[in-house]
Formats: sequence, structure tokens, C-alpha cells
Amino acid sequence: MARRHGEGEPGDEVADTLVAPAEPGEPEREAPALVDVDPGHYEMGGEVARGGMGVVRRARDLRAQREVALKELLGGSEKLRVRFEREARITAQLQHPSIVPVYEVGQWPDGRPFYAMKLVGGRPLDDVVDEALDPDARLALVPRILPAVEAIAYAHEQGVIHRDLKPANVLLGEFGETVVIDWGIARFMDEPEEAPTPEASDTAGDERATTGKRPSSLGAGRRSSKLTVEGAVVGTPGYMPPEQAMGRPVDARADVYALGALLYHALSGEPPYDGTDVQTILVELLTEPPVPLATRAPSAPSDLIGIVEKAMARDPADRYADARELARDLEAFTTGRLVGAYRYSSWELITRFVRRNPALTAALAILAASAVAFAVAIVAAQRESERERARAVEAEQRALNQERVAHERLAQVHAQEAVRRLQRGDLLGAEVLAAGALLEQPANPASPHHALAPALPPEVRAARLAGPAATWSAARALRFASHERVLSAHTDWIYDVLASEDGRWLVTTGADRRAIIWDARDGSVHRELEGHTGTVFQAALDREGATLATSGYDGTVRLWSFPDGRPIRTLEHPTDRVYGVCFAHDGSLIAAGLEGRVAVFDPASGAVTRELQLTSALPWRLDCARDAPVAVAGTSGSEAVVLDLGAGAVRHRLMHGGSYVHCAILDPGGRVVTVDKQGVLRRFDPISGAVLAQAQVGGACEALAGSPDGRWLAIGWDEITVVDAATFRPVARLEGHRSIVVALSFDASGRRLYSGGEDRRVVSWAIPSARAGLALPTPTAAEIDTIRVSPNGRRLASAGDDGVVRLWDLETGREALALEGHSAPIRGLLWRDDAQLITSAMDLTLRTHDVGRAETTSVVTLPHFGDELARGADLTTLAIGSGDGSVLLEAPERGERRVLEVFGERAWWVGFDPAGRRLAAASYDGSVALIDPRAGEVVNRWSGHEARIYDADWRPDGEELTTGDLDGWVRGWDPETGERVRQWRARDGERVISLAWSADARWLLVTTDEGMRVHHPDGTLALRLDLGARTTAAAWTADGRMIFASEGRVNVLPLDTESWRADPEALLAEAEAAAGATLDALIGLADDAP
Repeated sequence: MARRHGEGEPGDEVADTLVAPAEPGEPEREAPALVDVDPGHYEMGGEVARGGMGVVRRARDLRAQREVALKELLGGSEKLRVRFEREARITAQLQHPSIVPVYEVGQWPDGRPFYAMKLVGGRPLDDVVDEALDPDARLALVPRILPAVEAIAYAHEQGVIHRDLKPANVLLGEFGETVVIDWGIARFMDEPEEAPTPEASDTAGDERATTGKRPSSLGAGRRSSKLTVEGAVVGTPGYMPPEQAMGRPVDARADVYALGALLYHALSGEPPYDGTDVQTILVELLTEPPVPLATRAPSAPSDLIGIVEKAMARDPADRYADARELARDLEAFTTGRLVGAYRYSSWELITRFVRRNPALTAALAILAASAVAFAVAIVAAQRESERERARAVEAEQRALNQERVAHERLAQVHAQEAVRRLQRGDLLGAEVLAAGALLEQPANPASPHHALAPALPPEVRAARLAGPAATWSAARALRFASHERVLSAHTDWIYDVLASEDGRWLVTTGADRRAIIWDARDGSVHRELEGHTGTVFQAALDREGATLATSGYDGTVRLWSFPDGRPIRTLEHPTDRVYGVCFAHDGSLIAAGLEGRVAVFDPASGAVTRELQLTSALPWRLDCARDAPVAVAGTSGSEAVVLDLGAGAVRHRLMHGGSYVHCAILDPGGRVVTVDKQGVLRRFDPISGAVLAQAQVGGACEALAGSPDGRWLAIGWDEITVVDAATFRPVARLEGHRSIVVALSFDASGRRLYSGGEDRRVVSWAIPSARAGLALPTPTAAEIDTIRVSPNGRRLASAGDDGVVRLWDLETGREALALEGHSAPIRGLLWRDDAQLITSAMDLTLRTHDVGRAETTSVVTLPHFGDELARGADLTTLAIGSGDGSVLLEAPERGERRVLEVFGERAWWVGFDPAGRRLAAASYDGSVALIDPRAGEVVNRWSGHEARIYDADWRPDGEELTTGDLDGWVRGWDPETGERVRQWRARDGERVISLAWSADARWLLVTTDEGMRVHHPDGTLALRLDLGARTTAAAWTADGRMIFASEGRVNVLPLDTESWRADPEALLAEAEAAAGATLDALIGLADDAP
């Protein structure tokens, strides 16, 4: 079906767009005001196309009695109007048979501009190319493209460049006509380039215009090469020259390149660059030439290929000077004349002469036959030799390119898996995979594959490395434990591991009917204890650490001197199988057997002093309190049982809703902790049996251990999940077994964790006394909106949607205090001094808290809910952003309040400059204001963003105010003039949630809806940590560590932009040793540990 002009308007195949309208005050060509036109002159028809800037309708001009296409501005800013009028005037000034004529330019009585143009029939060039199924059919399109080249040549002579030539903008009519359309981003050559400001335009936002939604992710396959991009880069990536892709000023030679790309597409059937998204296309365009046309279209005439290659030369100086020169060569080709861009061989010239002069050739043929044949033979042999060499070079280059692409793809796979593991807490696996990505990435100068990489702009190379570098750095800094060694002596399942109080010995039991005492210092076997005739289930040490008890499936409990392993005596249990065993607070021995029967032994005599009925289900491990007559046991039923050993009775049956509870222990505070088969972790009061806390932490549980200091819980199933005992939030996952983990034990120092599995292995994990990074979990995943470091740099305060202020010790990472009081989300937080905090919230209150006494000392009612808080130079004046757009200047100690009406929408952010004398504010409506707090006046106000501003920060020198919005734009402003001094956009247009300058102004920490990013001031990406969730509250510690929050967790990480640059093979080897697994094992290619 033919498509009329208007149906081909930009937007039909556009996804994400960066836009560049004229700057306010940018010089425009003098143009008279538009004339009002009576809408009654036109009979409106149906809508043809719609974009972000305009809509095109069919219409009938009743005065001239002809069908027209009528394009109208949809509305918007003055910038859009200027752009629209310029498009109309430029198009109207171009009078050429292959350019759509404009009949009228004017405005409706309501002020909306429009222009009427010829309604042109035709089909886009790419549709026609798709239907040309063989080389001859595609070659036949060249004469159809020549008029488009001539139209652009005419435009160049008029001083106009198109800047967005692509197949969709060249229409081929059914009667042989060719028309170039869409002059929306054309400009006069003597006009300055647009500054890159985001704005809706006709080349952007069809989806936004029609659905009100943000444009969807970029299209895949061939479609992506057709995307029109505007902003720092203006045009369509698949057809623009490299200099245009870099955002540099362009001239007529940019159109020449695009015309060459059209010819390339027509002859080969494929665009020159055809990535899956805009970023991929731009990277390919900037780093390497397209596949040679001779490779994609081997049957195309050599002189025509020469024309295309000259038009698409990467250096503008090597191209045709303008479209007129290109048209001359192309017209020469179509008429059979010599082409200036191609150097013909002698044989080619002879061949052309023969074709053009057949009679003369026949007369001379006999005379010259012998000489020609001889010459032809020599030339042919020489040409064949040259072709062979060229084919060999090309094959080698193709092989190198394929090798490079293979390494790049493997690096990408490793990087994505590293991110996935980091997000789920497998820090060791993430470190290994990230190191593997750095090793495989050719863009890494330290990679052994770097020689394969093409020359890349520094910002492109940095972007490729930012992700794996940040993932590696974060995983290493947060590493909870390192794989130390594997103990392998058991020949069947491990059932229990037990570390001695002094940390020197380790006891393990197994299904091989043995208990083994290991020297924990070097992992050697100290003693093998044999005597049980069945599985040895659990081991226990008395309080003096001199007697070891082991329970067995042979119905006995055996006592051994410790650590020499000498048998003391065998205790016969009333049942045929014994499971749990532990020493009670008074030294008696408790053993649970079949049918839930518990026997209490006197270890000295071996006599049974009491029997108890624990449960009707199978009992599991027993855990006795050291200082109280209490024991707890898991069971194969849906209950954990608390025994009162003093009363000789069951105190509580802690029910778990039908899930078996193999895991039950007593924590250092005497509370019962359990995990059931559904992975629900619970804490119970041992006196009342009440549930104190619970959380879903993963899969089932076969082993549970708590650290001696009560800080950590380790849960064993198909991996080890380490949980913060206070909040029940996972902090790490350890994968060291090839099977279910059935036994866990911390040593007395808490610096070592032992695990045993069905794989017959015992793994020793070393836990560092301190980590470079901290992950500070809160009890819930409520969003944390604000983080502030105390003036002395020792503590961190966080607050957010749960209305609670939490204080953390930045040295130990422990939560020091939780302050409640607000009944709604907290939005503002600041330290008055090291002992006092001030908060504002959506409950309309401003509160002062004494952190030493853990109490609220004052409450002030606000006229509207408060957002950001800031403090002035006098240390008593507070600025509060309000939900109604006002800014409050509050001095609670003096009882003073001034309300400044600043914005029409929510004043989301306020902040004093580093000197505390100037106040800035930013609003949801995209506006920024500078306020004189002493005079209480707005000094300057400007429209800074089209989208909602979500955060801002002063540069440490006070010379720049930096803002970020939900469209991903980060902009720097001169606060005195409101002039923009910098601008860049977050990767893939991610929403900017918060930002913070480092103290030395070398780095800008940015959080987005996907994670944390660190940028150089010019926007170059240095680190990219993908967390897969909205990330908030960017801040810095006094010693230069980065702070940000995600999913109810505060992360404190060192800024490491150098360590990852080391030899990636060494990084990988160290990471593999820490994980106890090789890279190949983690990706399923091998089973061996390093």
C-alpha cells in the first residue's frame, strides 16, 4: 500500500529519543510573524501521523480545490514553536521536484502554527529494498536514488543541510518519482549548532504523545538502526557519520555520508550498522567501519562501490565536498561514463571501450588478438595473486573480529551473572564472575585480549568497564567470609560439626560411623573416634571442654576424653537410635531418641536419672542453655520443643504451621531461634512462647548456627545463608558444597564458620574482623529517603518511609539506636551536632532528638508536610522544603518562622551552599530557585528541567548547583545567573533519584532506579553498580566512602577506581581461591575447585 507524506513522519519507528531544541536566546534567522489563517479555508480529514511536536492531517484547501497534508503544532514551549516554524520555513524555501512543496505557512487564530504541503504518494526506500530479492533488482534502485541526491545537492546550494537522511525519509512513487521528506532537524549551514537540551520534538516520543507513557525500550534488530536521536547527538545512528555521532558540528559532508549509507543499504539490503539498540549502534559507528560493501554485495559494480566508499569515508576530508559532487559521479555511473571516485584498471578501461565501440573493436580485434591475450594473461595472473593476498588478509581480520566479539560476549555474560549473584548476596561468586568479565573484556588495557580491541574513545571504554569494575569492587569490599580449606576424611554424609571453645579443635560426625577430631589450625586429622556401629549424629562438649559426647543410630551415647579421643564409657539409651545430645547447665547429659523419648544421664556414672517425653515426632538436634535449665530441639514434625529441665517437662511446643523444623537453637540471649522447611526464620520468647520476629529467608533448613556475639545466624540448605540476627535480613550467601549443607558451627571467636554437607566435605570459612564495605540492613525493605553522617564522622543516620530514624556505628556497622515518633514517612534529616538530630516528616511535624538519651526533645507543627531539611550559617536557621511549593525558614529556638512562596509545586529539595549563606531550592515542576535567606527573597528562579527534579547538591566550592531529574538528566548551573554550565544524561535514561558530590569535587555519586553510578564531572561513567532496584540517598563519609540505600539496606563502600585495573588473571585467581570454586565451575563448565 502506498504511503503518503505524513505517514512517514518521524515517530513511526522511534523509541527512546534525546532532543536538542534551540537554546533560549539562540540567534534565529529573521522571520516575519506568521499570518493568521481562517480554519474555514480547509476542510479537515483524518489524522495521518502524530509525533511529539506535531500532528499531520489530510485536508482539502477549499480555495485551491486540492488535497494537502496539513501539519500543526501540538502545543508545548516557545522552543518547540521556534523549531516548528523553522522547519516550515526551511521546507518552504526549497523548491525542487524531489522536495515536498509547501503551499502555505501560517497560524490559526488561537496562535497555533501550521503549514500546508503537497500530499505525496509513495513508499519508503527501505520497504522497496526489502522487496528487491536479488542483486539486479537492488542495482536497479540506484537511478531511483539519484533524484534524492540531486535534491540534497540543491539544498546544499541553498545553504541547508538535512541531517536526518535515512530510508524512511526517501519515498519512491509508483510513476518513478522520488521525494525527500522530513526536514524537521534541518538547519542552515551558517546557523550555530543547537545546544543539547531535552525537549519533545516531532522526532521523538510517539509513544509518549499517544499513551502518556515514557517511550518503551529500544527496538531490536533492523528496526533499531532507524531510530532518530537528538540531543548531544542529532540524527539517525545507523546512517549518520562518526563526527555527527560524537555531537560535533557538521556540514554538507554529513549528508553526503548519509546518502552513501542509503546507497549501501539499497545495494546490500542491510543498513551499514544494525545493532539491537542505539548505544550499540553508536559504539560500533564510533569504533569501526561497517562491513565492506564488497563483502555484503559482491556482485555490485566496482566503480559504484567506489562511489559509496568515498561518500562514507570516516574522515570528512576524504568524502565528496557536497551532494553536487556525489550526484555528478552517480549520474556518470548511471549513464555509463567514468566515475571520478574510482581508479579503473587497464583491463577495465579496455572492457568499457569494447562495450562502447563495438565496430572499431571488431576491426582491430584480429590485429591485436595475440597481444591482448598475452597482456590479459599476465594481468589476470597478477590480479589473482593480489586477490588471494587480499582474501587472506580479510579472512585473518574477520577471524580476529570474530574472536573479539566472542570475548566481548563472554565478558557480558560473566558481568550479567556477576550482577545477579551480587543482588542475591553471593558475594564470592559475584567477585569471581566480575573478575572473569574484566579478564575477557578486550576494552580492558590489562586484559590479555586487549590487542583485539579497536581504538575506542575513552568514554566508551570506561562505560564498558564500569559495570564489572564496580561489581568486583563491591563484592570484594562486602565479602563476608572466604573459603579457607576443605577437610576430607569422612566417607559418607557429614551430620554434625562442632568447634571447641578455644578454637583449636573441630569435631565432625558422619554416616560412616565415625567421629573425627581435627586440628583447626592446619586442617589435619588429630583423632578418629571409632566404636559406634551406626551413623554418628551429633557431638557435644561439656563446659570444661574435657569430655566429648557423641550420639549414634546404634542406640548409644559415647563419652570420650577431649581432645585425645580416649573412650570413657558407653551410655545405653532407652531407644534403639539416638539423635540430639547436649550437656545441660548442671553438667548432666541430655539425649533424645526414637519416639521423642529423652533420657537424662549422669555422665560420671552413666546412669539414666530421668526420662521425658519430648514429642511424638522424630527429635533432631538438641541445644542446651549454658546458664539455665532449658533445652530446645527441632523435630521432623511441625514443632520445635522447649524443655524445662528443672521441672522435667515440656515448657512450649512452638508450632510452625505444618512445616517440619529440623533447625532450632538458643541464641546468646536465651531466645529460641528456628527455621522451618518453608524457609521461615522465627525468634520466640522462651518464657511465653510468643513469636518475637519472623522473616522469609530462603529455602528449607537442615543446619542452623549462631555466632557467639549474637550478631549472625547461618542457615544451611543448598547453600549457606548468613543473616543479620537483629533484623533477619540476609547479608551473604556462601556456596561451598556440592550438596545439601547439614551441619554448621561458628568457633568461639566468631572469626571462623565450619560447614558440613552430604558431599562428605567439611569447609572452613574465614570471617574477617573488619570489612572495607558495610551492608547495614534494616528490619524491613521500606525505602530509605535520606542519610546523613554525623559531624565527627563516626555515626550514620538514616530515615525513610517507615518513620524511624536509625543510627549506625560506621566503624563496626552495628545499629546503635532506633528513634521512633513520626507517624508518617520521614523526608528531612540533619545533624544539629554530634548529639542531636532534626527530622521533618509527612505527619506535619519537625522533631529534635537527643541521641544520647534516645528521646525526642521537641516537636514543632508545620503548616505543610516537610521534605528536605538544610541548616544555615548561623546554625539555628533551618530551611524546609514543603509539599505546597513553599520554603519555610524556621528558627525553633527563637520561635521565628518565615514562609516563602517559591514554587507552584512541591519544593522537594532545599540546600544551603557550603558557606551556609545562599539557599537553593528545587521543585517537582523542574524549577530551580536561588534564595537570599537573610532577606527572605527569591533572588533568581529558572526552569531547569522538563521532568521532575528529584535531588540536587552544591559543588563543594559553592560555584555550581547540580540537579538531577526523572528523565535521567544531570545539569550543573551557575547559581547566580541560572546559566547551565554542564549537562549529561544517565545511561539508558535511568531516573536520577539522588546525587552527591565528593568532598574533592572529583566524583559525582548518582543513584537511579537501577542502582548506583559514579561519574566524572563531565558525565563519563567510572563505576556502575547494578542493584536491580530503586537506589536512593546518595552521600559520602568523612573518609571518602560512598553511601547509598536500596531495598531497606544502607551500603557503605570504598570508592575504588584503581584496584580492578590490576592484572585480571591475578584478580580472578584470588577471587577463585576466596570462593573455593573456579570460574568454569561457577558457569557449569567444570566441577573442580581451584
